[in-house]
Amino acid sequence: MFKLLLKFLTSVFTVDRVGLIVRIILSQAGKAILRSLLDAGNQKVAYQFVKELHQRDDLTNEEKRKLFNQKFAMWAATGGKKIKESTVNCLREMALAALKAQLGK
Repeated sequence: MFKLLLKFLTSVFTVDRVGLIVRIILSQAGKAILRSLLDAGNQKVAYQFVKELHQRDDLTNEEKRKLFNQKFAMWAATGGKKIKESTVNCLREMALAALKAQLGK
């Protein structure tokens, strides 16, 4: 199922329509980073953490970033997941973009 979805996505996104980064990610769909980014559980938890931290006025953005990474790493370790810091950063930024879109910012 996952492979069929990726095949469809790569056929829809021709070289002329997407940028270099999206093309590379789609071409490497079997890689752990893409699986981690597309994992609904990871996205849900990342969004939850971003939403919680967004409401905190007592922290700087840098403190929120560090706290997010710590919370996500602890959550992942509890579930036996091994997720690289670069993937956590990407999940955090995706969740933040989603929250901003939802808030109309």
